[in-house]
Amino acid sequence: MAFDSISDKTGFKRSALVIALGICFAGNVHAQSTTGTVFGNAAPGETITLVSETGFARTVTADSTGRYNAGNLPIGNYTVTAKKGDQVVGTKQVLVKVSSGTEASFAGAQATAGNELGTITVTSTGAGIDVTQVDSRTVITAKDLAVLPIARSAEAIALLAPGTVQGSGFFGSAVSFGGSSVTENAYYINGFNVSDPLANIGGLSLPYGSISQQETYTGGYSAMYGRSDGGVINQVGKRGTKEWHFGGQISMRPKALASAPKDVYYPKAMSLPGGTNTGDPASAIGTVNADGVLVSAWHYDNPNNPGTLFQKRNDDKLWNTIYSAYVGGPLVPDRLYFFLSAEKSKDSLIATTSKAGAPTRAHNDNASRKIYSKIDWNINDSNILELTGIKENDNTHGSTYAYDYSTFSQGKFLSPSTPSKLNTTVYIAKYTNYLTDNLNFSVTYGKDTVRNPTMVATVSALPNINRPDLIPVAKLPAGVTNPSQLVLPQLSNVGATPGARMTATGVRFDVEYKIGSHQLTGGIDNMTYKAFDQGGTTSGPGYFWQYRAGGNVVRKLYFNSLASMSVVQKAMYLEDVWQVNDRFMLKAGLRSDDFNNKNNAGQSYVHEKHQIAPRLGFAWDLHGDSSMKLYGNLGRYYLALPNEVAIRGASPSTNYRISCNYASVDINGQPLGLSNCGAPFSANGEFGQPVDPASIASKNLKPQYQDEAILGFDWQFRKNWIAGVKGTYRKLGTVIDDWCDTSFIADKLDASGLGSTNYTIPGCYIINPGRTNVFHVAKANGSGYTDVTMTNEELGFGNLKPIRKYMALDLYLEHPFDGKWQARIDYTWSRNPGNTEGQVKSDIGQGDISKTQDWDSAGLMYNAYGMMANDRRHALRMRGMYQLTPEWLLTGKLLVQSGVPKNCLGFFFNDADPIGYGSSYHTCFNKDSAPGKEHGPWTKQLDLGIVYRPRYFNKKLTVAANVFNVTNERKPLQYSARLETSATGSPGDGTVLSTYGGPLFFQQPRYVQLSVSYDY
Repeated sequence: MAFDSISDKTGFKRSALVIALGICFAGNVHAQSTTGTVFGNAAPGETITLVSETGFARTVTADSTGRYNAGNLPIGNYTVTAKKGDQVVGTKQVLVKVSSGTEASFAGAQATAGNELGTITVTSTGAGIDVTQVDSRTVITAKDLAVLPIARSAEAIALLAPGTVQGSGFFGSAVSFGGSSVTENAYYINGFNVSDPLANIGGLSLPYGSISQQETYTGGYSAMYGRSDGGVINQVGKRGTKEWHFGGQISMRPKALASAPKDVYYPKAMSLPGGTNTGDPASAIGTVNADGVLVSAWHYDNPNNPGTLFQKRNDDKLWNTIYSAYVGGPLVPDRLYFFLSAEKSKDSLIATTSKAGAPTRAHNDNASRKIYSKIDWNINDSNILELTGIKENDNTHGSTYAYDYSTFSQGKFLSPSTPSKLNTTVYIAKYTNYLTDNLNFSVTYGKDTVRNPTMVATVSALPNINRPDLIPVAKLPAGVTNPSQLVLPQLSNVGATPGARMTATGVRFDVEYKIGSHQLTGGIDNMTYKAFDQGGTTSGPGYFWQYRAGGNVVRKLYFNSLASMSVVQKAMYLEDVWQVNDRFMLKAGLRSDDFNNKNNAGQSYVHEKHQIAPRLGFAWDLHGDSSMKLYGNLGRYYLALPNEVAIRGASPSTNYRISCNYASVDINGQPLGLSNCGAPFSANGEFGQPVDPASIASKNLKPQYQDEAILGFDWQFRKNWIAGVKGTYRKLGTVIDDWCDTSFIADKLDASGLGSTNYTIPGCYIINPGRTNVFHVAKANGSGYTDVTMTNEELGFGNLKPIRKYMALDLYLEHPFDGKWQARIDYTWSRNPGNTEGQVKSDIGQGDISKTQDWDSAGLMYNAYGMMANDRRHALRMRGMYQLTPEWLLTGKLLVQSGVPKNCLGFFFNDADPIGYGSSYHTCFNKDSAPGKEHGPWTKQLDLGIVYRPRYFNKKLTVAANVFNVTNERKPLQYSARLETSATGSPGDGTVLSTYGGPLFFQQPRYVQLSVSYDY
């Protein structure tokens, strides 16, 4: 993608009579769960009854040591009552958070004949230290979301967690966790995986007002879950309660109160190298011939561009309106509960393209509709059935006009904008059975269906025209004086794919059994993903024309990557939570994953079996009163290949070009008088030929995995003050990417006497870089295969191996809400060095999952070690609220981060191009240029809000105003890394792109969100 793709992107209380004498057996709580745990101390033999706001009730008995544990509880508010016989000796109100343990202790509160204490009622919100937690997570509740100034998305909520950073703008709003790429995360709703079924970039989220809790995991989660070595976003939706409630909200983002994006300028002119050749080819300036004579010095593609206007954006504003409503309550009191919500959102925006090419201005409307429903059936106190339904429809439409940069004015209507549709439907069913106090199991089934057709704005039999601005005036038809006057066919080279759809089906079974001081958990976790007509194809006749600089060359480009495929992911796990003593808990687990990727014929092209992932964690309640905790976690996390890897990998694909000279063009921009057409060229040999599933990947391919170590300390040093520190270390083990220098296989076959001409060798293989790979090479006569073993050195990489590390130190200080104010401060110092970002390549926006240009050839990896795209050395987060009066609440949050890495990708030394990828090497002006040698400026984002709940309406009416980016910072968030172009074709000729080093994505300008809501 080029430079012109710029876009904006509760108080902790104790009673003197109710003191926790020590941590009880805390039970097993899990990532991506919908449940939590209540634990505590009471007199031995006392019964503890827990009743939720949905009417669900569960009773357990304190054991001989006085400990009790009630696990696998649906989240929400509970009344916890302790009884000795028929005598109530204590009552507590607690909030059960997802995957968390909440303490409710009654030790010392029991009634005796000589000391009648009566009933003790204490309210707890679980804001203290969770001494059952061995992982890293941040939980944000509906109450937080209702008042904090947060953009209405799962990703914006996730960015409140330390260790997260906004990913590249090329991938939308996706988030990077702990140095991992944006495809290495998992999304869950009500316990079901709703990650993007194709590429695993992002996932589905609930209507904002229907989120009960969002849990953001940044590491260390249970063996119960896998398929993520980045992070997890787990949303749990609201449900009906004992009383009927309904309400609605109108939220507006007025255009008049929004700031505009900054205009974008070409970077100022650099002092380009020049002069005479030094005689050293490794440091030569410009292009030298075989005799070492300088052919050309470095020069700009257009010397008039630097420092001038590139893109006009001061009219490119976005405004938004959201309508939402909900209703919920008991259909049958204490038994059947219902919740329904709906949200309709409309974005209206203006987008002006750069002056490069044929400038346009688009007026687009993006409409989104979400419906969420939930039924909870308390069949009895031992059986629960939960049903969830989610539907989301997104579509875009608009109009495109010409834009005149000489007058900065919008011109004639050109065509409708390219429309889009995305329709998603999810159904989830979960059944839970509490067989005894010590034994329960649950079964979850879900299905996610996504329809994502590609649409075109206009239909024409003629091919699309790319870069008509490079057509010289002398080659235009009579009467046409500027390429902008041509009557061009369809606006895009992307063709329609009306049948594109995907499904994700999952089933899991979990069983928990407590025996003595051990809580054993085991089960299966299976997912099947299917995709149909995914990828892309060229509009019109199946090719498009691309004009080149210089005025004599035009390329005819063919592209078709449409594919259908599936992946079956199976797993089983076993975990033991061992309460060694009153203060020390040990958590040990083992997970085994099986990943099976199949092509459209159901044939496996990658099948990775028995991937064993151990997990070990501990939590030490140092004082025995939940005021000081030391915890740690060691784990291995495997990552599956998503379906997208089959596109241009395991399926037939076409991607080649034919270069010709041309004499002139017609009124539709079609070239005339073609001559000197060369042979078809494809960098990776993609000519639409069938793909042999046995010749796609290394025979001994291993899945990507990452090892992680966490050590943390939490301390409640005063009643309302908690502080902590945590160290995290992550190291990438095996990685998967494609390798396209397969001439080395031919060399080995020739050296062994087998003869490479007797074999069919693909242009690329999927491999494990840094390891020995075994290739199943087909004989050309169809008589079988020969296994060819290639060491990393024989692949051309020498001692180069994939590296990605993440080291972080997190510090935090928190003051829970005490009725007056609340605040939390997080500071993270981190480093993310390596030579492999992961499954994508953010600096050029390459989203070919595990098929990036990295590792295609050794030259591309030369000098690739540096700071990765998601490296942010420093990050300071602050959020809080202050109750000015009973009716007025002030809220705010702040994020300050050090700058993003700035990279330079050029041709190889001497402007050579060993693999035909152009300006893609870590060589800048013929000198080494490691990634991240420079960083952009620090950025800050201050968001403030005010909430008014008048007494007159019994605080059921809420009026809120949030101001995002109060200081109107609009600094760049990514820079263009491509250094060079070539006017005459490969190799390079020292032509520097005017856009090199320019900004690609920016902070979103200041805007105001106004809302009015009523909750009855």
